[in-house]
Amino acid sequence: MKMRTFILKALMRANRVLRDNGEHMTYEYICENCKHTWETEQSIKAEPIKICPKCNEEKAKRLIAGCNFILQGGGWAKEGYK
Repeated sequence: MKMRTFILKALMRANRVLRDNGEHMTYEYICENCKHTWETEQSIKAEPIKICPKCNEEKAKRLIAGCNFILQGGGWAKEGYK
């Protein structure tokens, strides 16, 4: 439980730093109409895209994607932590 809390707090801090700096993130989308998937870079403050670039229908949904980060420093096993 402590590890999960630590990771969640680290992700929240990283998100706050990115948001405060006006940085961009890569988001994944899927169209519920034609099933087209794509990635786009957007500001964290930007509204999600609603129109599919392939079929032009207002059926696009932002997907919840995994976060890739590497824990560095002592105590972390690069291949062993799951």
